[in-house]
Amino acid sequence: MNPLISAASVIAAGLAVGLASIGPGVGQGTAAGQAVEGIARQPEARIAEFLRESRSRKGSFPITDSNPLSNSTQRNAIWRFHSLSWMMEKPASYGLKAYLLLFWRKGFLYR
Repeated sequence: MNPLISAASVIAAGLAVGLASIGPGVGQGTAAGQAVEGIARQPEARIAEFLRESRSRKGSFPITDSNPLSNSTQRNAIWRFHSLSWMMEKPASYGLKAYLLLFWRKGFLYR
């Protein structure tokens, strides 16, 4: 490939990514600006309402990692969900599937 074309394509890709990031920045700035304007109109009511709602929802929104396999608690939850999937299959396959799940759980998962 021509080196000029490959250099131009790299520069064009960088410009495309840079220009694509302008839209979300403008959108978030507009939303934040309108939120500040709304709070400026009634600061006491808005802040008191926000604090009251945030206290009532304290445990509702736990901060977790987006990768479900990086946290052992989430890994266990995924395993529990997967281990119940055999219940949705045909009744004739219960015996073999339960044995395979038991073998998988004791043989591979806990090594």
